[in-house]
Amino acid sequence: MPEIRIPYHSRMAPVAPGATQMRAVYYPWVPVRVRRDGHTTPRMLLLLDSGADFCVLKSEIGVTLGITDIRAGEPCQLRGLGRATVDSWFHDVELEFEGRVFASRFALTNDPLPLPGMLGRKGFFDQFKSVSFDENNRVVTLKY
Repeated sequence: MPEIRIPYHSRMAPVAPGATQMRAVYYPWVPVRVRRDGHTTPRMLLLLDSGADFCVLKSEIGVTLGITDIRAGEPCQLRGLGRATVDSWFHDVELEFEGRVFASRFALTNDPLPLPGMLGRKGFFDQFKSVSFDENNRVVTLKY
């Protein structure tokens, strides 16, 4: 079974809330391009989130895809751990990952996100036979 191993990427974060001292924190960021109607985003890192039902993008990235009015998509409300709702609209796109292209669906939102977007179970995880996280070695393995 073919597999792809992706190392986690780090970013700096305070060691505690309000602290000035920083430390590296590692996350499973996945390099992808999103395509729609002849438009393609630059390669970007999206967070691989096993707790996310859907794939999500900031609306600014939708503009790169030619989506000038995100409300033209199918409306939905996403909920996070804090139970706050995020108004979003689904749009059909193609996802380019490791030389493969597959149909996907992303929820675009105007709500502020601390990241460009995330890859969820529907639209990304469901393209693979298995997805595993090796936290100790900081690597994700995706098997076709």
